[in-house]
Amino acid sequence: MRLKFETAGLRSALLGVVALGGFVAAPWAQAAVDPQDGKAASGAAVIADRPATVDELEVVAHPPCLPPKVVEKGGGYPKVVSTYPRQDQAVRQGLLIMRVTFDRPMSCSGSFTAEGQNPCPSEAQNFLMSLDRRTIRVACFVEPGKHFTFWLNPVTGQTSPPLPLFMSLQGRAVAAYRMTFTTSREPPIQTIPEALSADPETVLADVYRPEPKAEADDPRP
Repeated sequence: MRLKFETAGLRSALLGVVALGGFVAAPWAQAAVDPQDGKAASGAAVIADRPATVDELEVVAHPPCLPPKVVEKGGGYPKVVSTYPRQDQAVRQGLLIMRVTFDRPMSCSGSFTAEGQNPCPSEAQNFLMSLDRRTIRVACFVEPGKHFTFWLNPVTGQTSPPLPLFMSLQGRAVAAYRMTFTTSREPPIQTIPEALSADPETVLADVYRPEPKAEADDPRP
């Protein structure tokens, strides 16, 4: 199994879910360690194949967090091209890695607004930004039989005080976007690998690729 997380923020985001959902933190939710000096690596991407020792960890720097520039002429406005869960999709209860993908690189600005219950812990909303800056992910814990609605850049006056807007690197804001989904009463997702593999786009992007199942030995003589 190959895991690739682009920011160290995953640790704090997932530990928030772990505390809320009563899950046990998996090895890849722990801080990266630099093999040279043994210290924790801050702001790093961790690539690991079920690491058993520090030597099996590859630590690489992730892009710096960039603020939006002053609005420039041209360039157009960013759009949401896909999400997980999809619009009105029913997903399993438990651990959920919510994803939003845009059509262009984004700045480190923005905050989800939930109507009613917010299943994504941490007021700071520790987003995980992909290396191409087009995708963000956030860890959530969802209960069964619920309906959830999130807003990206809600209309003015919908929140007080106003929350940071999702903006492109050129300083263009995403138009208000409403995201809704429900949860089923199927068995809960309790591990990070299972939560990642539930999103087809995450698997296709090679952020997480599940191991092929080994064929069982034939018990016949």
